Amino acid sequence: MTESSIHFHLDTANNNFKDHGLFGPDSISWKVWSHPAAFIGLTRSFYIEVLASIDAAAALSDRATYKSDPIGRLSRTMTYFLTVIFADTETVSKANQRLFKLHSHIKGNIPLTGQQYSALDPLLVVGTHLITWHSVYYAYEKLVGKLPAEEEAQFFKESVQYLISLQEVYPDLSIETVKESARKHGYPLEGIGELNNLP
Repeated sequence: MTESSIHFHLDTANNNFKDHGLFGPDSISWKVWSHPAAFIGLTRSFYIEVLASIDAAAALSDRATYKSDPIGRLSRTMTYFLTVIFADTETVSKANQRLFKLHSHIKGNIPLTGQQYSALDPLLVVGTHLITWHSVYYAYEKLVGKLPAEEEAQFFKESVQYLISLQEVYPDLSIETVKESARKHGYPLEGIGELNNLP
């Protein structure tokens, strides 16, 4: 079985897509995300987000169905990301609008600290994006092989297009709001203090 034969095949010649979306068939994003390793990577990112962020853990505990329907929860998340990667720009926009609407209701207090959390927190939004993108590549690297340096760099460069698409529906998503959220959480700004743009 060759590497190409175990990717998900998309018949882009016979569909109703108005365009190739954020990336297109020649992108490294399509190459990596079309491999089944992406599902493993998404699962990895789910656990990292819960373990690394008390906000994400509280949100999942209060609102998400990961306890009663973990497979369904993961499947819906995978469906969203596959839509963002492979659908046309209009469909991507609608998916992001729906995500924003769902997330706008996810807020509350963290039991351990009493601090408020929100799924619209810019730091949480960007952090989830970075963890997911890295985890999908990590799984691809381990199960398929490391991409050439140029393709690897291009894969992460392309991820910026996803953040840009989110800014259309998350009006407060910017490097400044991410820094402000990091300060509120007590995180050091080393590594992002000098950044002027996302990511």
